[in-house]
Amino acid sequence: MEDELPPELRSRRQAIYEQVTRRGRARRYRRLGAVTVAVALLMTVPLAAVAVTRADRGQRVSTFDPSTTSALGSTSTTPSSTVATTVPSTAPITTAPPSSTTTTLVCRNSTNPACGPLSYDPPITNQAATLAATAAPATPAAGEIVTFTVHASDPDSFIDPNVFCGQISFGEGNTTVCKAACAATGPQYGPWAPPPPKPGDATFTFTHTYPRAGTYTAQFSFTAEDCGPRPSPASTSITLHIAS
Repeated sequence: MEDELPPELRSRRQAIYEQVTRRGRARRYRRLGAVTVAVALLMTVPLAAVAVTRADRGQRVSTFDPSTTSALGSTSTTPSSTVATTVPSTAPITTAPPSSTTTTLVCRNSTNPACGPLSYDPPITNQAATLAATAAPATPAAGEIVTFTVHASDPDSFIDPNVFCGQISFGEGNTTVCKAACAATGPQYGPWAPPPPKPGDATFTFTHTYPRAGTYTAQFSFTAEDCGPRPSPASTSITLHIAS
């Protein structure tokens, strides 16, 4: 039957058929495009909501699922679940300052002036020295040699038996003075342990001649351990009557 149509009608019918086909295809493409846009919107909206919510650190993040579509190109969503997220805090790292090194001042048996004046710990209990003198002869005459014997003793202080260092006066107005030369022991500051006591005992002799008769008083004084930690002064005197 198709062969019975004239060529013009067949061409016209083919043209109409192609036109209808193109229109139907265009309508299908439009529908497909609308559906694609709607799906894209449904997927984009939840992602945008999550991105906005994550901007606020430490807050709760909500995600949404598409539920219904009211019209082509428009969507409505309802929350489906709530997920709590914890954002780790970045606390500042603090470093402890280096410990300072301090030097403790040791003031036991010290030579450091910062320890203050010298003191003995425990304190020293110093015992007294004694000094006694005798003369011979007991009643000398003028021009006669008189021998004085001086005995020195101290229970805890050293006495040099070779040198009597102190003051000697035979009663005629003249005084002989001897001062001990202390050896250098180095500076001492602060508390020191006292040295052990050293008992001392010594006997010294002196001679003198009185040219004139009269009454004279001879005096002797010294300090036991004059250079040590237990200095002990002592003195004695003896009166003589010189005959003519």
